[in-house]
Amino acid sequence: MTPPARLAALLYERLQLDGPPQLPAVCDSLGLRVKDVDATGFDGALVCSKTVQKGIIAVNTAIRELGRRRFTIAHEIGHFVIPQPRALGNACQSAAVERFDKRLAPAEIEANEFAAEFLLPGTLLRKRLSAKEPSFARISEVANEFGTSLTATTYRYTDL
Repeated sequence: MTPPARLAALLYERLQLDGPPQLPAVCDSLGLRVKDVDATGFDGALVCSKTVQKGIIAVNTAIRELGRRRFTIAHEIGHFVIPQPRALGNACQSAAVERFDKRLAPAEIEANEFAAEFLLPGTLLRKRLSAKEPSFARISEVANEFGTSLTATTYRYTDL
């Protein structure tokens, strides 16, 4: 497990979650607000203070798929909790969110690893996938249960 994924697992445990995370409640507990914005050029952005543990996650209203929206929010939560030099604003291009390309910037890879583990915790996923033969239907069922996209769910399945 990568360090960002371990951090996601620790946060999941600290918040005492036992199923798909309810992101509004998670954001509330972390001092984050989610705001829908009409934007071009990015899926999500994190705007936060350099001194106070609070921030705003801006999510592009053009994202219609629930799973993609949830992944974008979890990705931005990753940027908020992963230790790194804090910038006042960080916009994530559409090509960086929910992509698992190792050529992305390290901060984007880490935020994607965090989001994948946080939304689809390995401890829960292993139980649901280990006893079954892999199939599109099974991955689709898990994606629906966890409110994630087929892309993120397939990635987690192959990763685990």
